[in-house]
Amino acid sequence: MKQIKLWLFLVPILAGFMMLGAKVFSATPAKRVKINIFQPGGAYHPDKIVAKEKSLGIRFHGVMWYSDWSENIDVGVVRSLDSHGWFPICTWEVKHDAVPVMCQEIIEGKHNTYIRSNAIALRDAKIKMRITQFAEMNGDWSPSYAGKGSNTPSLHQQAWSHIVKIFREAGATNVTFGWSPNVRYGGDRFRLAELYPGNQWVDVAGMDGYNWGNGEPHEWQSFRQVFDATYQELCKISNKPIVISEMACVEGRGGNKAMWTKQMFTDLLKYFPRITEITWFNEQKERDWRIDSSPEAKKAFQLGAK
Repeated sequence: MKQIKLWLFLVPILAGFMMLGAKVFSATPAKRVKINIFQPGGAYHPDKIVAKEKSLGIRFHGVMWYSDWSENIDVGVVRSLDSHGWFPICTWEVKHDAVPVMCQEIIEGKHNTYIRSNAIALRDAKIKMRITQFAEMNGDWSPSYAGKGSNTPSLHQQAWSHIVKIFREAGATNVTFGWSPNVRYGGDRFRLAELYPGNQWVDVAGMDGYNWGNGEPHEWQSFRQVFDATYQELCKISNKPIVISEMACVEGRGGNKAMWTKQMFTDLLKYFPRITEITWFNEQKERDWRIDSSPEAKKAFQLGAK
């Protein structure tokens, strides 16, 4: 009788240990965020991307490049990137050279022939790729700004869906579309909810953001400070995967880029579970945005990316 009572006492304890063990041994590793790159000229000269991969000792998932409406999206670039094993990502700037294309023109069908020719060419390439169009439409510096000229948030939504419809009607199902505003900033005029075209027209919800460092009108910000508010807003308005379509950190200017980069990889997993990809803007432009702007920054990126 005592043995039975002892066994009844031990059963729940043993079951608890078994459950604990199951949790420990069945645990899956934390997800890895895919890393893409924009390298000036890299889409047209893949050797530049290969050299960067060798230098860093990592493999990029995708390569991003820019194209505008003064030319067709280069199918040769799409094929080349795909042949090297990179996912092609085209930031399709809705402008003719420096002249913005107004949303109303798109809705009225004035650019249908151009849009459809691109859809057919990319469909026939039979390569999976993504187009990011109307990038940073919430920023007054963008040619696609929703407040520029006759543009409005409603017209932005209509122009967006108009383009996607043409691609779908052409059967270009290999092409997905990424919607990517700039991260929230002090001069925001529009809420993201009034700009978002809707889940039925968007495949990936993105955001562009940079740590500019100290210097008017900017200040040093951590990765989380740059992206958190916009991320939370995207989570509310979209059920799509979330990506960072453009990002980088400045070298110097009041902070430590190596520490920033190290913390970025930690924060991505801890605070941004819906982010699946980031694209690093690897260029010395307004600031030194390069991954390897210093040996310390390069090392931090290598460790985090592996």
